[in-house]
Amino acid sequence: MSLKIFHRVFIACAFVCFAFVARWASGHNAALLRTPWAFYAACAGMALLAPYFVWTVRKL
Repeated sequence: MSLKIFHRVFIACAFVCFAFVARWASGHNAALLRTPWAFYAACAGMALLAPYFVWTVRKL
């Protein structure tokens, strides 16, 4: 696996992790607790990561 492909896979995994944290922080957890700061941080991470992923795909 080349470094470029590994980088794209790592970005995709980070995006999935951000999505999981956003869902968890919005109240879909065992205690039904909502954590707005974690939700907004995860959404900000996804918002910043998506254009970067598109840029790396187009760069190839």
